[in-house]
Amino acid sequence: MSRAQRRPPRWAEWILVRSFPVDMRETILSDFEDQYVRFDEQGIRTGAHIWTIVQVFKILKGKLLNRIYWSGAMLNHHIKIMLRNLRKSRGFTALNILGLTIGLACFILIMLYIRHELSYDAFHAHADRLFRVACQLPGERYGMGEDMLAITPAPLAPGMKETFPEVDASTRFSPRNRFLLTMEDTHFYERGLFADPHFFEVFSFELIRGDKARVLENLESIVISRRLAEKFFGSRDPIGKTLECSLGDLTVTGITADLPENSHIQFDWLIPFALQFSPEDRERRLNKWNWDDYYTYVKLSDASQTSAFEEKLHAYTKKVYRAADVEWGEIRAQFRHFLQPMKRIHLTSGFKYEFALTSDLSTIRMFSVIAVFILLIACVNAVNLNTARASKRTKEIGMRKVIGAQRRQLFRQFTGESLLISLVSLVLALGLVIALLPMYNRLIERSITVQALFHASVMLGLVLVGLLTGLLSGLYPALFLSSLKPVNIFRQRIGSVGRRMVLRNILVLLQFSTTIALMAAALVIFRQIRYIQNKDLGFNREQIVVMRRSDPGIRQNYTAFQNTLLQNPKVIEVTTSSQLPTNILSATGVPFQTDNGDERMIHYQWIGVDWNFLDVFDIEITQGRNFSKAFSTDEAGAIIINEKFLDEAGWANPIGKEFPPLWDGENPDKIVGVAKNIHGRSLHWEIKPMVIACRPNAYFLFARIDVRDVVGTLAFIEEVYDRFMTRYPFDYFFLDEQFDRMYGSEKKLGRMVVYFSGLAIFIACLGIIGLASHTAERRTKEIGIRKTLGASVRGILFLFTKEFTRWVLLANLIAWPAAFFIMQRWLQDFHYRIGLRWDLFLLSGLMALVIALISVGYQSLRAALARPVNSLRYE
Repeated sequence: MSRAQRRPPRWAEWILVRSFPVDMRETILSDFEDQYVRFDEQGIRTGAHIWTIVQVFKILKGKLLNRIYWSGAMLNHHIKIMLRNLRKSRGFTALNILGLTIGLACFILIMLYIRHELSYDAFHAHADRLFRVACQLPGERYGMGEDMLAITPAPLAPGMKETFPEVDASTRFSPRNRFLLTMEDTHFYERGLFADPHFFEVFSFELIRGDKARVLENLESIVISRRLAEKFFGSRDPIGKTLECSLGDLTVTGITADLPENSHIQFDWLIPFALQFSPEDRERRLNKWNWDDYYTYVKLSDASQTSAFEEKLHAYTKKVYRAADVEWGEIRAQFRHFLQPMKRIHLTSGFKYEFALTSDLSTIRMFSVIAVFILLIACVNAVNLNTARASKRTKEIGMRKVIGAQRRQLFRQFTGESLLISLVSLVLALGLVIALLPMYNRLIERSITVQALFHASVMLGLVLVGLLTGLLSGLYPALFLSSLKPVNIFRQRIGSVGRRMVLRNILVLLQFSTTIALMAAALVIFRQIRYIQNKDLGFNREQIVVMRRSDPGIRQNYTAFQNTLLQNPKVIEVTTSSQLPTNILSATGVPFQTDNGDERMIHYQWIGVDWNFLDVFDIEITQGRNFSKAFSTDEAGAIIINEKFLDEAGWANPIGKEFPPLWDGENPDKIVGVAKNIHGRSLHWEIKPMVIACRPNAYFLFARIDVRDVVGTLAFIEEVYDRFMTRYPFDYFFLDEQFDRMYGSEKKLGRMVVYFSGLAIFIACLGIIGLASHTAERRTKEIGIRKTLGASVRGILFLFTKEFTRWVLLANLIAWPAAFFIMQRWLQDFHYRIGLRWDLFLLSGLMALVIALISVGYQSLRAALARPVNSLRYE
């Protein structure tokens, strides 16, 4: 066998080649081959293979230990250098850490809110297969655009389960926000649902006590939450105990765990669905297809076939409406029922007759953009500060390169410094978030816990964000420093200084463009909210106390109750209506004939009111008359229309015209007057035709009071209420407070944008202060020479500030169009809105300029006031 045939295995040669430097490879391979051949010539080929494996293992082990040792030594060296440089530049380090800490804290807080909003209803076991059945009405039926209703008829849920095999389970319920529950002398108004026995087949709400399949079988049963059980029974076992209500005595058959906040369905009690109807009317109401007042949910066996199922559902409801021969059967046959994914209800709904407050996906998108912008501003700060600090380390880089440092080693060192600052900032940001969380929860009106912050997925995401932030903020300075050549450093020929200044100015431009856009958005939101609060609604909502005529003693003795209240001079007026004038939801549509003989379908809102309702709310009559007890026919069938109705009907003189009967009346109503338009709904919607009917026995009770003694007047009203009360305890709210709550999401958005814009501006100012300090330090000798030659303090201040001023002014040209486009889209949700005037954007730009000048001013003044002799001795 030749020597070539006795060569060592190729895998061993491959490892040896890559384990030694080029100049040693030939010698090592030759010695290795000689020893291998010697073993082979002696006839111990197996021994040769064993020897090869042992030698390769020893080489790899030595190389690994050597790498570990020297890597540890270099790491120790890099850490020492890193800490020394960070201590040496304490000011820059502090500004860098502070900016990143605030930026990361803002990012974390916003992301926690977004994560909470996106988590709604995801806790249900089969959340992806759960849907709410909603209804789309054809055309402009009720003046709400292409109407989407969250409510459906009562027979729909059982009908779907019986008809479609795709439906695993279906349920329906009817919510009550204020339902009086009593046990002995304890009375509480509680929110809950009238739900059918299949409720727990669809939803995964936890039942602590009771059988999910049977807790709602008995018609006289009630399921209560743990909170309600503790409220009524304390430490006693509530199962089998009795609670009283207007429907009779109910036996507690189950206890649910307190519901998670991220559920759009909230309740403290469940009562069998059928019990809400009287025994004599129960069968008719449970099978009534022309009464949409209930919420229907289904669990499908396959969520991927929703489109096909919706087509079958539409065909089914069309057939049912026509076969039932209900009122307007042909019109109702055009209603299109569709499935709304349960996990999307909270963010993409906002349908008419929602029973829970919903959020808005556009708000989530806006907050996401704000979070990214704030983190970007913090990263830009860090890049600017790191780049500025880099110019002071060029000689260090030159010396290290001369003695053999490689570019990748320098790159790792500088990115390591940036990562260290980022991770320290992340730890500080987490501490800041924990400290601010209670106050933040009050701001966003949520209950985000500390446990949510330390969820595994959240922590992993935060660590990745921290690493990414460190890399982004340190990448350019590391690339720049590691690319410098020693010969250029020592000859002071670093030609990229100009390019660095351009990059720095671009980053300042980006930073202030973002902050100016945020400031402009905050000003627009603030002005829109103020416009809403100050807009004339067509009625006077101030000083109005709102109560409900739930109690039989109040309903049956209303006139005596009203007269007793009016005995107090601080109670100015008392009246009633079927709905709150700020939130009129009842609507319908009827064809009318114009003066030209054309038939026109008018969709209008309607409200039933007391005789003096229009006087109490200062609603002006423009034609005809108000309701009056002098006309005996008014209570039976007098109505007043608004000017919008008059315009759409095309009537020159509407007084005396007959009107189709409202409610269950048989005789037509008559128009007795025309009132000025009022905003019966949110300003998101246009004023619509409205009918005001004289119906004195209405549900809501209003008392206009003198605000000079609110506490005393409320105490008097409560005392009179208790005198007439037989069941329901006194409960009230102010109408203007309810109006303000209608715009709670807009106010919350405005507050968050203002606060986070302020923090973004603060972060930007930290960067400006750092850059101004660096500029002053870099130009110390120049300032000394200028002052020696007679330059004034004002001239030097101008020299410093003009550079930053130029870039801040230029930032306005970028920020204004962006802010205009974003806020114009936001305002589209309001039918009544402010105009985007130029002064809002000019004000945001001036504010940013003033803040930047103040930030630069201190460092500039300090440099300008320094003694020339000290400046010329610098370095």
